[in-house]
Amino acid sequence: MLNRLKQIGGMALYGLVYKDKPERARQFLRETGNPFSRINLDSRGRAAIDWGVYDVPETFVIDGRGLVRLRYSGPITDDVLSHVLLPAIEKARSGI
Repeated sequence: MLNRLKQIGGMALYGLVYKDKPERARQFLRETGNPFSRINLDSRGRAAIDWGVYDVPETFVIDGRGLVRLRYSGPITDDVLSHVLLPAIEKARSGI
């Protein structure tokens, strides 16, 4: 789903490797493709605490001013992509 989202374009996708080893993350991305513009490592879970993450995966839509426009907890399905993420991305782009 993230690879599909990347194909839409016009935004950057950032990933966070949460409490895992970098080599395992690299292997996973080699197998599935890497949609991310940048990936950071959160080996201790500190960044997740700072962001208030309580479930994995979580997705945030952040506008150009750095405001969190959407926080979605759970896997991204076709329905979530179409009815939750894409509308939030459009609102973030338009500044509504």
